[in-house]
Parts: sequence; structure tokens; C-alpha cells
Amino acid sequence: MRRLICLALALMAVLPAARARHPKKSAQTHPNILLIPVDPTRADPLSCYGYSRLTSPNIDRLASQVVLFGIAYSTIPPNGPAHISLMTSLFPQQHGATINGMHMTTHPHPVTLAMILHRLGYKTGAYISAWPLKKGVTGLGRGFETYNQRLSYHYKVVNVARRGDEVGRASRRWLE
Repeated sequence: MRRLICLALALMAVLPAARARHPKKSAQTHPNILLIPVDPTRADPLSCYGYSRLTSPNIDRLASQVVLFGIAYSTIPPNGPAHISLMTSLFPQQHGATINGMHMTTHPHPVTLAMILHRLGYKTGAYISAWPLKKGVTGLGRGFETYNQRLSYHYKVVNVARRGDEVGRASRRWLE
């Protein structure tokens, strides 16, 4: 079974062999995809990026088994618009969201990575950890079979979020 996961927006996609057009070929050419954008983690305090102390054993273990990018850029600092750009390959000026709380444009509807993966036969799921990624706020729910946005605690006046371990447990159940 092939899956894609994105955790801060936890995007998960799995390509079930039964749904693949060419099951034998798909297992070799269509890998599971796990996308974990983490905000506001920087690379310099992570062991897998060369920090001398063992600060991130779980991330290090995952990094040893996957492609680890050495350089990454964001199109915009706010979390919501940055994730919309990540999932649509559009700049904020193109998708219309420039601050948290803004929905991406609906005319025309941008194609999302989840929509493409779903069309390719992947099972797709997203597990989010904060209000700027709620599908009603961003429009990022399109293409996901599961979009888990059960946020468990409030901070400040209107902000809602959940802890990373909660996102991890929920997404693990989906992966299993």
C-alpha cells in the first residue's frame, strides 16, 4: 500500500496496489510520500543537519532513510499561505492568500498536490496542527480523502491548535 503523509499539514498518500494502473510497476515507480512541513523549526539545531548534540533522534532516524534536502525556501513567512504555495506550486500573489486566515482563490481553482496524487491512485490524508491550515480557512482540503483537523486546545482568544504527539498518533492510525 502506498501512502503520502504531511504532518504540520500532515499530507499522506498511499498507492494501494489494487487501485494502481500497473500494480507491479507502481510499487517500483510510485513510492509512498511523507511530507512533514514543520513550522518554525530551523535546520541548524537538528542533528541530521550537522548539529553536534543529539537533539532530534526521531527526525534523525527518519532522515537516514529518506531524501534529505539541504536547502529549502518558503515563498512567504505566514504558515497558511506558505502551505498553500507548497501544495499548489503557486506564489501567494497567484493563489491569493497572503496572510493567515485567507482562503486561496476559487477562480480558477488551483490544482493541489493532493488532487494530483489522488488522481494517480494514491490514498491521501492530511493531519494538521494549527488553525491557519484548517480547510475552511485555506481551501487545502481538496484532493484529500481524509483531512483531520481535530484541534484540541485554545490559546490567545481565537487560536486553536494541537500538540505534535496528538498529530502523530492520529496520522499513525491512518497509516496503519
